[in-house]
Amino acid sequence: MKLYLNHKGVTLIEILASITILFLVLLYFLSFFGQATLLSTKTEDRLTAINIAEKVLNEVSDDSAVYTGINQLIDGTIYHQMEIIQLNGKQYFPYVSLTPETPESLHLKVVHVQIYAQEDYSPGATPASEIYGYKKEESP
Repeated sequence: MKLYLNHKGVTLIEILASITILFLVLLYFLSFFGQATLLSTKTEDRLTAINIAEKVLNEVSDDSAVYTGINQLIDGTIYHQMEIIQLNGKQYFPYVSLTPETPESLHLKVVHVQIYAQEDYSPGATPASEIYGYKKEESP
């Protein structure tokens, strides 16, 4: 009976301590959402660059590629710049190098495509995506 007559309530300090603990736990879990959003954005940019690289490789193989006339020396190789591609509010800079690194009897040229995203477009930067392929050359 004495237990039921005890009217002690929860003190203000206990309430503040429980709210603080709850806030810290929520803050810890909410930090995951920011990291997940950042990872999702970077993954989307990388996939976009890969798709653009594949598109550019197909255009070069089909002889439908449009070059800007601007050449750039990257790692000792001359790369030809293609038209800047705007997608998802960002600019992507495609560069193409054609080199005859295969035996002459095969009539193939190695196509190296590098895509630079707007944020990391500077000399010596790492490309957002790069891809290799072959282009059939006409027999003489």
